[in-house]
Amino acid sequence: MQAVTKGDLRPASTKAECFYCKQPIGGEHLADCVLVRSNYASCIACIKKVSTGEVVLYRTDVWCYGGLNFYLWQDGNYSCDCNRALFFERTKGTEPTSINCGESEYLVNIEVRGKIEYREYG
Repeated sequence: MQAVTKGDLRPASTKAECFYCKQPIGGEHLADCVLVRSNYASCIACIKKVSTGEVVLYRTDVWCYGGLNFYLWQDGNYSCDCNRALFFERTKGTEPTSINCGESEYLVNIEVRGKIEYREYG
């Protein structure tokens, strides 16, 4: 099995445990945890707020059965500014004060295993 490390925590979480299987740092991920199942790959979403140019790093995962799949970020729920605003603010430990629906306030690049695999900016 795979050990739970500090890198398996969600940004701004106050819990020292895996976000998915709830196992503590130093323990072992459960067998069905998405961080150890082969259908997902851990990634970093680099979320850029267009109005300020500020970029935050949001740890998440992408579906990779049959290859990396970025549908959620391209056309699915994560392509909308309302979700991206939540991810952006929560990495800083805050909640957004107002959320606009749309697709122009935030851009993302997705890094998998140290390489940008999906790019919307720069």
